[in-house]
Amino acid sequence: MSPQPTARPATAIDSARPIVWDTAEQTDGILATLADLDRVRWDDDELASTPALDLGNILADPREVDKYDAALSHLEALSAATAKSIARQQARQRAIDEASYQIERAILNAMESAKLTRLHGQFATMLYRRNPPAVRIEDAALIPEKFKRTPPPPAAVPDKTAIRQALDAGQFVPGAVVTRGTRLERK
Repeated sequence: MSPQPTARPATAIDSARPIVWDTAEQTDGILATLADLDRVRWDDDELASTPALDLGNILADPREVDKYDAALSHLEALSAATAKSIARQQARQRAIDEASYQIERAILNAMESAKLTRLHGQFATMLYRRNPPAVRIEDAALIPEKFKRTPPPPAAVPDKTAIRQALDAGQFVPGAVVTRGTRLERK
């Protein structure tokens, strides 16, 4: 039988600050709760009336405030790391796509030089094929107007700055109101 892990002895520091594994465990709990919400977007009224997260005794216990601040910091760090990872993966994908393209071009060039239309491997066959005819635009400015399309203009979007100025000046703007949401500021 493998030995059971022993609990870490409590220290005076433990009661003053959340420890890393407590914060990670709490963050995992928050992430699991958020996953259960099926990524539903809540407005302020729904969020206020829906007990989505059990915040424990956050209103009465300063240690709970510190735990949630640590959990939020951890989530922000995870988000930033994820954004960096996505950028790295996108760069990696571009490099892989470019390498694939270069290998294909090298094989096609070798087959063309050797005047081969087919290469046989043990499990694969590579074929040299001509693509169907395609138009390549060398200078768009020289193309006559009858051969050009004008893309539709983008749909008009409300100008929130102008609307806000009008509402602040006391004007009525149908379909718009000034709202004031809330946010959590952490220091």
